Amino acid sequence: MARGRQATDEEVACPKCGTFFNVLGLSSHTRSCGKRRRIEVATRELATHLTATAVAAAATAAATVASGSQEVAAPPEAHPMEVDELRHESIVTNVIVHNPAADDAVYEQLRNRRSTSVEDVPEVDPEDNGTLKAVFVDAPAQSRARDSDRLFLPTFEPPVLRNIPSPLCEDDFLTVHHPRAGRPPTIDHFDDYKPDRPDDPVDLSRLNKTPWEPFKSRIDFEFAEFALGASLNQGQISTLLELVGRIKEEPTAFSLQSHSDLKNAWEAASHVSPGTKLPEGGDALVYSLYADKTRLSSFGSEKGYPIMARIMNLPPELRNSGEYGGMQVVGFLPIVEDEEQEGKPGFTTHKRVVWHEAFERLLKDVARYAKTGYRVKCGDGVLRTLFPIILILVADYEEQTMMALTRGSGGLCPCPICLVPQDQQSILSIQPTHPLRDQTVAEQIVAQKGHITAAALNEQLKPLGLRPVQNVFWKVPGCDVYRALSWDRLHAYHGGLFSDHLFAQFQEIVKLLGRNATEDVNAQYDAIPRWPNLNHFTAVVAVNFTDGTKYEDMSKVIVPASYMVMKKYGSTRGMMLLKCIRRYMVLDMLAGLEVQVKETLQMYATELTRFSQAIMAYQEAFEDKNWSFPKAHTHQHLIDDIVAKGVSKNLNAKLFEHMHGLLKEIYQDRTNFKDVDHQVSQIEHQTCVTKVIRARVNALDRVQAGTGSPKPASVDKFQFNHVHLGSKKGPLTLAQVEQQFAHTPDFARFRLRLEEYLNKTHPGAPNRAWQRLKAEMEVIEARYIKVDYESVVTWRALTDHLRCSPMFQGAPRYDHIIYQIDDNTIGFAQLKFVFVCTFQGTQYPVALVKPYNIIRNRRNMDRDLGLCRVHPCPTTEFVPVECILRGALIVKDVEENSPNFLVIDTVDGDMFLRLRKKVSVWNT
Repeated sequence: MARGRQATDEEVACPKCGTFFNVLGLSSHTRSCGKRRRIEVATRELATHLTATAVAAAATAAATVASGSQEVAAPPEAHPMEVDELRHESIVTNVIVHNPAADDAVYEQLRNRRSTSVEDVPEVDPEDNGTLKAVFVDAPAQSRARDSDRLFLPTFEPPVLRNIPSPLCEDDFLTVHHPRAGRPPTIDHFDDYKPDRPDDPVDLSRLNKTPWEPFKSRIDFEFAEFALGASLNQGQISTLLELVGRIKEEPTAFSLQSHSDLKNAWEAASHVSPGTKLPEGGDALVYSLYADKTRLSSFGSEKGYPIMARIMNLPPELRNSGEYGGMQVVGFLPIVEDEEQEGKPGFTTHKRVVWHEAFERLLKDVARYAKTGYRVKCGDGVLRTLFPIILILVADYEEQTMMALTRGSGGLCPCPICLVPQDQQSILSIQPTHPLRDQTVAEQIVAQKGHITAAALNEQLKPLGLRPVQNVFWKVPGCDVYRALSWDRLHAYHGGLFSDHLFAQFQEIVKLLGRNATEDVNAQYDAIPRWPNLNHFTAVVAVNFTDGTKYEDMSKVIVPASYMVMKKYGSTRGMMLLKCIRRYMVLDMLAGLEVQVKETLQMYATELTRFSQAIMAYQEAFEDKNWSFPKAHTHQHLIDDIVAKGVSKNLNAKLFEHMHGLLKEIYQDRTNFKDVDHQVSQIEHQTCVTKVIRARVNALDRVQAGTGSPKPASVDKFQFNHVHLGSKKGPLTLAQVEQQFAHTPDFARFRLRLEEYLNKTHPGAPNRAWQRLKAEMEVIEARYIKVDYESVVTWRALTDHLRCSPMFQGAPRYDHIIYQIDDNTIGFAQLKFVFVCTFQGTQYPVALVKPYNIIRNRRNMDRDLGLCRVHPCPTTEFVPVECILRGALIVKDVEENSPNFLVIDTVDGDMFLRLRKKVSVWNT
């Protein structure tokens, strides 16, 4: 009942049917009653029309028989009906038309005949007033009694066939169309509906002879259809088309004709080995091993436990790749799971026993040749005796406890490398202060198993945080498992210390500040300009990721994106946490450097103590968070790892985890989801063989290409030293430029200021005569700027891709730059307009920029949070494009009424070290 209406018992008679109804429901009933009566009236009218139509059809047939003519009479005039409720055009039923006055023998004869000719149609008795009955053919005679008050109406269905009326047969269909259709009745034969009837004849004149259009040919369409069905991407389609073209050029070179041919080829290729068979019989062959479980299926129901390896003797760009000579899957470990037994000491020990016994099968030959060495002819043609050494073990903390057989975070000494007590893991120093684990001691204690009671053995192992299981790595000569275990930046920092602790605390604090604070933080993250290789986030407070790279990118901008929110809402805890995050970010920048020197290692050691002090202060102020956990401690051993094994990139699981994607693709696209380990390993081996053969083919191609005449180098007119200009627009006259930006203050006096700049920078100035710029002078605008620069970390060439465009990917994009002012000074600016012009016969690449001044008087908050502030200059200026050093990520400072901007110094290692060297006041 609608709100505000009061109930009543008053009843009123319906004006249409006379039934009494409550006054509140009368209007609804009246509408439905009127609709029902209109349908009844329309039905009776239609019945009358059907009867008349049937009479006319029968009379026409009888007259045709009497006259001996086969002509068909014209249909009766359509009955005018205006009934909205009846929308079907025709009525179909399995009937014959019969005159009740006709002789029953005639009816029975007609009924029992398989086919009926026109002579068999009963005559119409003119005394019968033309009344016909629609009678089912199979109905008994007694059911044909005259009933003038009722008509057996068939079911309304759409018209199916529209044939010209013909003689009736058993099970024929008479179709009488709705009067609106204005169409004659049709008779269809049951035989026409049989599924085995021949196809209807096709009108060839109306057949489309090129149904594959707009494709140029049928084969073009079928290729496009195949590519769509196989979900081929752009690169795969290009490769396939290239192969098709090569097959056309050399048809005899392609021998595969079926899937079995391809299968046989793979079986023959499976014997190809990436290396040489180990002979019997020094140089170290250094291995890096990785093991970690991964989800193969989308929902995690199917898992894999791959073991991967790298040969560390190879160059970094090769060993860290997924190509031939790079990372390779070498085996799969069994996954032991039992929800009912999980957590019980016996089952925990059982899983570790299975893990190490399975891993032993992989290391059997490694352990043997680690003693004897083996002679092998290396790729450079030199015969060497190699001794395999497992130098690096890469894994997450949980896998490290499996490798080291420690008791995990709940043990008295949780660290797999040293014996730090559980409650002292957050205390860091420049040098490790706790003794390192001794493999000899652990071996001696576990060797007592079976000779002393389990309780006595446990008493010796418990203080060391070890389990009573024989470690497989003890069997490999030259391998100290506790020294081989390495600090993993992905899991220890991005997917551990930051994601699970620092960022989790950050999310809790912002949520407690309220909805407005959450919206402010998300808005500030969204306002960060797009930057190459940096994920852009529109919301972070209520978001969780499984990708460590996203957490890494999120951490780079968290301080400048959120410090004002903490300040605005007066969150002391939030500001203290941001100080901890800033110290973490400095550690992360230094840990990720691809080249380490004594200076950077010293910086990292000093920063460890600063981070520890910040964490201790936070923990003292807010005791609800315990910071004594393994991933807050393990970076204490990073410097030792770098000195012994190289930079952290060698130790990072991120490189290995890229291989998980390949295994998932194999599982989802190439297996039947049964016997998964066997199928995945077989197909992965085929991938390995492909890499080997492809490397050989590429080597042959390079040799053959080198024998031909070299191609002349193309001249790029828009390459200016280390800067290339692209996405060119124009030419535009100076008058057009000034008109286009007439209402933009940054372009005020554009032509006159450009004239001054060119005259002052042109060779020979100031002795040359002043040259005026005409309004008709043309320039070429460039909206893409590629800058090659030398990294201050690796001294190798890197590239930034910058934009200066009013519309790039749906939004304006005007990137910021670092440019050289003089030999010792750098500046920051925003690109406004980049162009090339010709002056006095010389081509000049010029950038109109908005410079920023460095704010050198820093507040305590800026030093604690590492905020690098710059202030925009009031006017723009012209600078040569060649002075651009690299791009810079600069964001608007959201502090109240502040015109300043913030330079993000943690965007990458080069930016971090460059600013520390060039801007000393930012060295925090």
